[in-house]
Amino acid sequence: MNEQYAETTNAVEVNETVLEELNKQTEETIQTMVETEAQKEFMRYAFLKEPKTPIGKLVAGAWRKFKEWWDMHKRKEVEEKTRESVLGRLAELKKETKEHPRAPVVPKKHRETELE
Repeated sequence: MNEQYAETTNAVEVNETVLEELNKQTEETIQTMVETEAQKEFMRYAFLKEPKTPIGKLVAGAWRKFKEWWDMHKRKEVEEKTRESVLGRLAELKKETKEHPRAPVVPKKHRETELE
C-alpha cells in the first residue's frame, strides 16, 4: 500500500512539474506573440506617408529620422558587407558545382512514364 502511495505521489509530482513547465512555455509564447504584434503595429505606423493620429506622426517621424541617419552612416557599410557575403557564397557554390556536378533531377511524373 505504501509503495502504491509513493508511486502515485511521484506521478503527481512529475505531472505538476510538467504542467508548470508547459504553463511557463505557454506564457513565454504568448508574450512573444504580443511583442511581435506590437512591432508589426509600430512598423505599420512607421511607414505611413501622411499619419493623422499623434502616435502615427510620432512614429513615422522617428522612422524618417532614423532612416536618414541610417542612410548617412550605416547603409554603405552594411551594403558592402552584404554584397561581399552574397557574392562570396555564390562563388563558392559555383566552384562546388564545377567540382561536383550533380545529375539532373528528373521530376517524378517523368520517371514514372519512363518506367512504363
